[in-house]
Order: sequence, then structure tokens, then C-alpha cells
Amino acid sequence: MLLVAIVGALSLLILTSCSGGDDGDSTDSPNTPGPLPAGFLLYRDGTGHLVALELQSGESFRRPVDVANETFLTAACTGDGSQIAYLRQDFNEVTREIIVAGANGTSEFKLPPGAQGITWSPDGLQIAFTAFDPQAGYTISILDLSTGEQSLQVRGTGVAGSPRWSPDGTRIAFHAPSGLLSQIWLYELESGAERATQMTDGTGAFDPDWSLDGERLIVSSIAEDQSFQIFELDADTGETTQLTDSDVFKRLPRYSPEGDAIAFSGSVVIPVVSWTATELHQFGIFLIDPDGSNEIAVTADPQLNPGAGIDPFLDALLIGWCPRGEWLDDTWTEVLAGAPEAQ
Repeated sequence: MLLVAIVGALSLLILTSCSGGDDGDSTDSPNTPGPLPAGFLLYRDGTGHLVALELQSGESFRRPVDVANETFLTAACTGDGSQIAYLRQDFNEVTREIIVAGANGTSEFKLPPGAQGITWSPDGLQIAFTAFDPQAGYTISILDLSTGEQSLQVRGTGVAGSPRWSPDGTRIAFHAPSGLLSQIWLYELESGAERATQMTDGTGAFDPDWSLDGERLIVSSIAEDQSFQIFELDADTGETTQLTDSDVFKRLPRYSPEGDAIAFSGSVVIPVVSWTATELHQFGIFLIDPDGSNEIAVTADPQLNPGAGIDPFLDALLIGWCPRGEWLDDTWTEVLAGAPEAQ
């Protein structure tokens, strides 16, 4: 127990002192955010339940999950907040399913067993998803919500990451193997062409997300010091800019709905005698400005995350963002700071 307490103290010290570049006014607390972005952060907590945290109001909502019989792998909202899609695995079934809920009621669609990531088309009429088969490799398909028809778009070897539909609806970005490295692939829906976008520093890249103008991508990649950082990548030229440089391991960067912040999943690696202690409460959600500055640990801050009132190192795995809208229905219940149900 003493070792766990020591690790916890060290974690809190690092979480509240890390910065992504701009140190700002030395009189300000590094863990005190400036203007917070609009929208809800979606994440899966340490018990497997879904949580929606609105940063500006501090409101937090929780969607119960029957963790003994199911898991919700991910979720995604339409840009207008009218609908949400959940990717669900029933432990009694081989196949997976997408559940679409919101303004148009609720619909369910069966997907292949290896379905992994989902993304909405900008018009809210289709959902693209990645699937993986150990024998055949990965595929990316598009589900037409009006007909239920699934059309195969891309096939490749290895494992692909979650797809991300471009704001203009013309391209889908995803990471997948290219030679010995994972690269960002761009699939052109009209022509069916696909190409790997090579980062100018020659390293691999993961977890792309589009800027609102559709010209750039943010990705996670390995920096010169071998740490995982967040980079900005020109979608056409591959020109690369490193945005962050802190001790936090970074994956799955995602722009806020208005593009004024980036959230990512991160963990602080602490050298201790026993690594077992650090495996507890290792992952959290962090927030940075679009230029990589002002890094804060959101889920370790009890003012922003009610669950942290019980456990400041509550595990949280980022799903993405949702604007406020009709997706937030009565299946979500409000979580009050310090309430036992926040665990």
C-alpha cells in the first residue's frame, strides 16, 4: 500500500506540472485551464462504463453498461449532435453491432466479428467502419443507414486503425501498415484511390484526425527521444510539425467540435521498483491547445471530472467528442461529484 501511495503522489506531481510547450505566466497553476472548449468528452471509465463530460459546465453523464454481458468498444456522434452510434459487442454473440440512437429513434445493424472503429459521414447518412480478420487482414466498409447495406471500400494486410471521414466528405483517413511502418492512408471515395502519406521525418504515424478545414491531420508518432508525441501532418504534402514534447505517452488525439482544443489518451511512465503498482490507474485524458501548448490532465482534476473526487487516478480511455444535442437522451444519467456511482 505504501508503494501505491508513493506512486500516486509522484503521478499527481507529474500530471499537474507537465506542459506541452508554452509555459505561460509563471504565477498561474499549470493545472488551471484557460477557456475550455465546448462539447462533451466521451470516454470509457475503469469499470467499462461510458462517460460524457462537458468541460464548460462541469456536468458529467454516465451510460450504464451490462459489463458482465457486453462491452461498448467505441462511439461517435454526428457533427450536429443529433445522433450517436455505439459499437457494441455482446459476449454471447460472435458478431458485433452498431446501435444508432438520437433524433431518428434507435436502429441496430449487425457487423463482422472484427469490427473495430467507426466514423460518421458529414451528412449523417453513412458510417464507415474498420474490421480485422486474422487470416484476411483489414477492411474498411461503409454502412448505408437507410438501407442497411454494407459496401467494401478498402482491403489490406495487417491491422488498421479507426477511420476518420474528412469534413468535405471526399476522403477517409486511417493508419495501416506500409512496409515496416504504420502510415496514414487516405482513401478517395470518388475514385477509389488510396495512398500512404509519408511523414517528412520518416517515422510511422497512428490515430489520424482531421482539422476542420480538411487540410491537416493530427497524428501520434514517435519523436526523436522515442516518446509518443502528437504531430501535425499536411494531408497532401506530408509536411510534419511536432506539437508536443512532454513526459506523457500520447495516443488517439482528437479535435474538439470547434477545433479549439485537442484531447488525447495518455499515461505517465514512472520508474519505480515494482511496475505492478503503475499498471493501476495508468491511463487518463489530457487536453492541449491546437498548437500543443497548455497541457492539462482532465480526468485527474476533480473540478472537471466528478469521478476524480473519489479516485484522482480514475482510469479513462478516450473515445472522442460530441457536441451537445439529442444524442444525450435518457439512457444517460447525470453523475454528481463525489457520488459512489462515479466509480
